[in-house]
Amino acid sequence: MGRKPVRPLGDSRSLWTTRRKRRSLVIAAIVVAASVVTVAWVVDRSERGVTLTVDTDHEDYAQGDPVTINAQITNHGFRTVNLVYPSSLIVQLSVYDSGGLRVFVEPTAACDVITPIVLEPGGTWEREYVWHQVNCTDDQVELPDSFTVSAFSWSYEHQFSAEVTISISD
Repeated sequence: MGRKPVRPLGDSRSLWTTRRKRRSLVIAAIVVAASVVTVAWVVDRSERGVTLTVDTDHEDYAQGDPVTINAQITNHGFRTVNLVYPSSLIVQLSVYDSGGLRVFVEPTAACDVITPIVLEPGGTWEREYVWHQVNCTDDQVELPDSFTVSAFSWSYEHQFSAEVTISISD
């Protein structure tokens, strides 16, 4: 019987070193790929999601003109979002004068009923409100002044706020 040829020691070490390098490269590639995916996911989440916006039909109003206020909750993401509210109050509007005094709030009451809102990707829930430039006691607000319209939404999953400033002159 013949003997198997014996490899020199140098070849065995270089083979072992080559295998270790390959394993290290594969592990490094996996780590880099995972971190790239994670970073992309974080960026994606920060740029997308659910937002509340509030706007009015004009920036400047004359005394007595009704102020039409539109509040929107929009899903900018790629997945359906379920928002659950502890009452029928989805968005509450408050109007503040330039001194920070709240002069108007809408709605003033809500029903104690669990209210779910389902927003498909790109979907929007919206509500239109009209403010007739009166305070909570139905008196005309003092003019001229600038007013901040603030919208708030408190679901179990998210809390949102948004605001817009308008001016009213006589």
